[in-house]
Formats: sequence, structure tokens, C-alpha cells
Amino acid sequence: MDTSETVNYGRLWARSVPDPVDFSTVWTPPRYDFTAGIPDPNLLPLSGLAQAASEALRQEGKELAHYPSGQGHPGLQDIVAKKFSVDQGISTPADRVLITNGAMHAISLVAEVLLDPGDLVITEEFTFAWSLRVFERFGARAFTVETDENGMVPEALDHALAALRQKRLRPKIIYTIPTFHNPLGLEVPLERRQQILDVASRHGVPILEDDVYGDLRFEGEPIPAIAALDKGRGNVLYVGSFSKIVAPGMRLGYLLAPPQVMGRLLACKLDAGTSAFSSMILYHYLKDQRDDHLEEVRLALRSKRDALVGALGEGLGNRARWSHPRGGMFLWLRLPQWVNTYTLRNKAENVGVSYVPGIYFSPYGKGENCLRLSFGYASRDDIHEGIKKLTDVLRAEGVLKSPTTQSRSKK
Repeated sequence: MDTSETVNYGRLWARSVPDPVDFSTVWTPPRYDFTAGIPDPNLLPLSGLAQAASEALRQEGKELAHYPSGQGHPGLQDIVAKKFSVDQGISTPADRVLITNGAMHAISLVAEVLLDPGDLVITEEFTFAWSLRVFERFGARAFTVETDENGMVPEALDHALAALRQKRLRPKIIYTIPTFHNPLGLEVPLERRQQILDVASRHGVPILEDDVYGDLRFEGEPIPAIAALDKGRGNVLYVGSFSKIVAPGMRLGYLLAPPQVMGRLLACKLDAGTSAFSSMILYHYLKDQRDDHLEEVRLALRSKRDALVGALGEGLGNRARWSHPRGGMFLWLRLPQWVNTYTLRNKAENVGVSYVPGIYFSPYGKGENCLRLSFGYASRDDIHEGIKKLTDVLRAEGVLKSPTTQSRSKK
């Protein structure tokens, strides 16, 4: 007689396991997608990647019989190290570079190495939603500090760290996105970057600098990364990605870290290595074609930014405020205080428009009247049409009846 029973997984879940994700429904892409932080598929360098794949297999194909190197493809490590040295003016050994399965993998590894349940992570008032989920996954809590149009306010950061120390609460990480911030679209000026680094160093708290959009500058002069200002002292862990400049589906990012941190990262990286196949293709593509491709991407993003800003000006006038990003692919829109962009989302989606409500980027659920618009994926025509439809929804809800007291951001 069969006495076996179906396993009751409900009593077996690990304490830290997240709530389940619903995979039973088929997702249909929206007509006007301002949600995804992904590149325009028409800009993917498919022919270049095909050529690079052929070259990689011809030159390195037999290496696929082995598991990848612990820190990643040596050629790709070297490209990252040279890129950082050239762009930032700081000599960077290749052995400080860890190739990861995208930037989120890098952030997750740092969280695993440094965070215990109950620890604090300092962030801007609004920050990347998926990073917040990673910190929560390891039991940490986000603690936000005042943020203005120039990023995290150094005086507020100093005050917060001093106050937390008095309470015997010492944050483990200061997580910041200083260049083309996601979701705020802002860029932290050089002087403030140095001030943030000085404050963090004085309090003995490392900075986790998320710089996945730094290569996407299409306006203004480059500003040194906080990691470059640190001059190799090891107070800054630096995260970058190839997803935004080539293709997210290749799942390749990187992390620059000092030796004492690298050893711990490798001890936690139990994935048998980052894909050698993707890495060797990307290496052979970037070593010959990176600059030309980046120029094409930057020109397209600037054109789309201009289209989005123009459409918002036509539709909203002075009844809202928004950022004017000089790079990246995100714009932050602030509507009148009484507007709830979370509840409006369904009505926007009914006319084919998608966006991300502001509350998703706040650990405290703030930003009900805000939303993030991505201009990376949609075409210029779709941007114009989609913002017109969004404006129609806002008009129907009475949002455009009375101007806000503050005018929109200036260029």
C-alpha cells in the first residue's frame, strides 16, 4: 500500500526566501513602453556580434571545454582595467576586476560579503528598486539621506552617519548612483563627489558606486567616478555593466575591488564561473568596435531624450517638473502632490502606456506623485505618441487643471 504524501513546502521555506513571483500569466509588452531600462533592439550590434562570435570560436573555442576562470575572461578583465585607466586616469590592474553575470550579480556579491540581517545601507532618497530588493534579501535595511538635484547631500550624509554612530548603528555600505542616476536622471558634480567620499572615509564606511550608465553620456564633459577620486585606497567598490552599451541578454557586468575584498567575493561566487562563451564574444567585439557602437548609441539616446522632453513640454507645460538627463536613459517626472501615480498606472496601461511609479524606488514608499520614464527602448515616434496618450489620461483625471507653483526643470 502506497503511504507516501505530497511534500508540504510551506513549512520548509528558508526564513529569507522572498514572496513568490507569479509566472502563470503571459506578459504582453505594452505599446508604449517607458518602463524597461533596456536599449533599442534596432541598435543592437547583431552583425558585429556575429562576426565576433565567429572570431572567438576560431581563436578560443576549445577553451569552452573548461570551466571559466574564477575572475572571468582575462581579455575582458583587461579591457575593463584599461577602460577605467583611460577614462578615469587611474592605473588599474586587471586582477582588481571581477567579471560577473551582470551588474546585479556584482551588487548581490557585495551584499553577501558585507551585509548581515539588521545592517544598514545608506542610499539616496530614491534609488534603484532592484538594489533595494537585494539589500532586503540579505536582511539589511535602507536608510535614506536628503537628496537634491545634485544628488546625495554631503552634510546630510555626515549628520546621518554621526547620529547613527551615537546609537551604535554603523552602516555597512553607502550605495550611490552618481552618474545619470536611476531613477532620478541626475548627475553628481565633481566637488560633491569628493565631499561624499571624504565623509564616507572619515566615518569608515565603504561606498558601493553603481556606474552602469556612465558610458552613455551624450551631453557635457565627463566627471571622474568616485572610485577614481579614491585613488586606489580601496574605500570604493565600483560596479559597471555591458548590458546598457551592448545587450542585457549577454548578462555581463563587472566589479572593481581591492584584494582583501576580492578574495571574499570569489569565496561567495559559487556559480562555477561567468559564461566564457558570452565573455569571449564580447571581448572580440569590444576590442575592435566599441567606440563606433557607443557613438551610435549616444546619438540615439540624445535624440530620444530630446523627443521626451519636448513631448512633456507640449503636454504638461508648467504643471509638472522633470529632470533633464545628460546621459543614461531615465527621466524623473514629478506631478502635483495630490496625484497618485500608482493608482493612475492601470488607466495609463489601458491606453498602452507603461511607466514605473515613484514609490517603487523608495524604501519608505515615498514619491506617490512621481514616476520614472525610460527613453532607451521606445522609438522617437512612440515617445511622442505615448506621452500624448499619457497626457490625455492625466487631463481626464484633472491633473492638468491647475499649474504647480514651481516650474519644470530648466536645461
